[in-house]
Amino acid sequence: MDGHAIIQTVRRYDRQMADQIIGRLKILQRWCRIDITDLPVALMGRLHLAQIIADPWATKKIKELAISQMGTLARESDPWLSTCPPLQPFDLKDAPVVIILDGVSPDVWLAASKNLAEWMAESGTRWFRLETTPKTASAVAALFGFAGDALDEFAARQIPYHQLAGDEIEAMADRLPEFSSGHPVVIRVGMVDKGAHTGQLRLEEMPSVVTEFLKRELPWLQKICREKKRRLVITTDHGLSFTAKGLTHGRGGVFETTIFRMTYK
Repeated sequence: MDGHAIIQTVRRYDRQMADQIIGRLKILQRWCRIDITDLPVALMGRLHLAQIIADPWATKKIKELAISQMGTLARESDPWLSTCPPLQPFDLKDAPVVIILDGVSPDVWLAASKNLAEWMAESGTRWFRLETTPKTASAVAALFGFAGDALDEFAARQIPYHQLAGDEIEAMADRLPEFSSGHPVVIRVGMVDKGAHTGQLRLEEMPSVVTEFLKRELPWLQKICREKKRRLVITTDHGLSFTAKGLTHGRGGVFETTIFRMTYK
């Protein structure tokens, strides 16, 4: 390798290193700019902390500090959560189409929705407080006000229920049967919850996964609902806690029991 080639290689390495440093400084800057009083927006700070924890450059002490800051953020957000109304069951009389994004925390939803502005112009997001154990079976039952198992209730009420992984190559339009008139339709999408439990999806990766899924599916869902004059509702059943052992749910807290509900009329 001649001298010129060596110089070019060093310059490329220097630029890459500089870009990496700048990227890390931007993450720290975004975290430092979080205003804890600006809730629920401040909850997105957990995503910045998760990026720091996942960074191979982060020392053990820095990771411990970031995890501690997550706990502080959660505790200081509890008063806001207490002001959210208790979860109100869906009104199923007008046969809505309900999309349940399993395991999507409020910070993930807020970050994803920033990238979905053109699809959300006609919608509104409301926040609720889940008052049952934040586990899938009990939380889905609470979404609909069921006392028993949700799957049994769907069957008894002739409510079509579809379970999707969410990472399928085929779009919903090619996989689901035609929505029957006069009956609600429930579609549960498990890509986030599955990714969390298997360790294949990190917290900071979840907003982009949710964004890409909805960008692909929302136009068709909106079109179908407009044609059939049906409400389209997008929500979750529970969120996720970030722990040293990974993402989990069932303990409660603002990141597990804050439920978003976006409605298109």
